[in-house]
Amino acid sequence: MKLTCHIVNAHHIWNARIKGIPDPCKSWDLFPIQEFAKKDQFNLVSTLEILRDTDLDNKFKYKNSTGASFESFVRDVLTHIVNHSTYHRGQIAMLMRELGLEPIPSDFIHFKLHVE
Repeated sequence: MKLTCHIVNAHHIWNARIKGIPDPCKSWDLFPIQEFAKKDQFNLVSTLEILRDTDLDNKFKYKNSTGASFESFVRDVLTHIVNHSTYHRGQIAMLMRELGLEPIPSDFIHFKLHVE
């Protein structure tokens, strides 16, 4: 749960940074599993808005969770969001296997093949 919440929260935080809006969310905040789908859908809609309305070659300034200032290209941050999620999904799969559970496939191509 902790890693899943972190994936969703981090995505939310990065979208807010790109949009230049404040976000009270913290990357390691926990929330009930019942809120997962709603938060994930919100992140999807927000990312689609960014893709539609923002030049991916724009640089934007932001502060990280410790208050350090940075400047990044939108395209790089969107790539980071995907890679960050992939990294933690791998951790979740490993933890599940350690508990004797079989994780569901989370590869992008598997998802694409089953939703079209």
